[in-house]
Amino acid sequence: MIKFFLVVLLAILFSCAEISAQQGTFNDPRDGTVYSSIKIGDQVWMSENLRYFNDGAVPLKNNKENIANHGYLYDWETAKEACPKEWHIPTDEEWKELLNYLGGKNKAGGKLKSNLPKFGWKT
Repeated sequence: MIKFFLVVLLAILFSCAEISAQQGTFNDPRDGTVYSSIKIGDQVWMSENLRYFNDGAVPLKNNKENIANHGYLYDWETAKEACPKEWHIPTDEEWKELLNYLGGKNKAGGKLKSNLPKFGWKT
């Protein structure tokens, strides 16, 4: 099974009412941080932002208080280096597979943003 690392400001969010999903966790052995993950179709995605520090990682608004809720922001090269082992930044094809599974680009966003508290995700 392929696992994906997502570098975005907002966590991937998902509505079980509309499509089937399985929640899980991932323990990053580099620093012991436990992250939520979610299986959508045949893909496994991190469902929260990465909080792993490496050179080039920047907290939102350069405020360290934002790290707990929002993780770090990374440029492309830094993101590839920060990516945990066995995870990777999704390719265009992998994004297309996710969008298609969620009913296309006009429906995917709504499905990903719905039911935040139901899954315990931070807003």
